[in-house]
Amino acid sequence: MKGEGGYSLLELILVIAIVGYLFSVGAKYYVEHIDAAEETVIEVVSDQFAAVLSVVHAKGIAMGRNKEANSAKSAYVELENTKIYLNEYGWPANTSAQHDPGTTNQTALECYQLWMALFQNPPVASIQTEEKIKGARYFISVSDDLHGCRYTLNTQPVGTHFQ
Repeated sequence: MKGEGGYSLLELILVIAIVGYLFSVGAKYYVEHIDAAEETVIEVVSDQFAAVLSVVHAKGIAMGRNKEANSAKSAYVELENTKIYLNEYGWPANTSAQHDPGTTNQTALECYQLWMALFQNPPVASIQTEEKIKGARYFISVSDDLHGCRYTLNTQPVGTHFQ
């Protein structure tokens, strides 16, 4: 049976080694591109958030809707049929007329509602303690020293959630 062909063990090991080497080199570049894409997404989200904050602030100024100009307690602007209430400096503070939009009395829930109102498709965020975050890329809290909303990116992936 001299007509039977096949591969020797040495040829098979050589092909596996070459494929393994190519995979290891390719995986390195793949991971680098994934990391670069994640950084780009973070930059886009932060730029979009800053732009919307500025638009709401500018719209409030253009309409003369700040506390100093209006003696009314609740100055607001509308953004896609949602009322965004402004603080005493004309910046977005919350989405509810029931709460005073001042800079010294915001709650994490108000910051979360503001987050949801300012984005068309908001990234997943949580106002729970950091131990309870599951699948949330952003943690929303109230800064103790600044008395304002704090939006923190959770960057350390662990399993199926971020810490």
